[in-house]
Amino acid sequence: MQKLEEYRGHAKECREMAAKTKAGEQRDSLLKMAQSWDRLADERESKPPIEGREENRRGIKDKIG
Repeated sequence: MQKLEEYRGHAKECREMAAKTKAGEQRDSLLKMAQSWDRLADERESKPPIEGREENRRGIKDKIG
């Protein structure tokens, strides 16, 4: 849940900066970044939590070497 809130916060920051920026390339880039952060948050929200996520990472690292 922490990542979801972080992603939403980044999207909000980008929109706030875009609102203070004159129309143009920089503003468009900020709005695109906000969309990307929102998309990441949506993807994160739609995926069920993985039990033992840290243990899974350790297991994968052990297999890789």
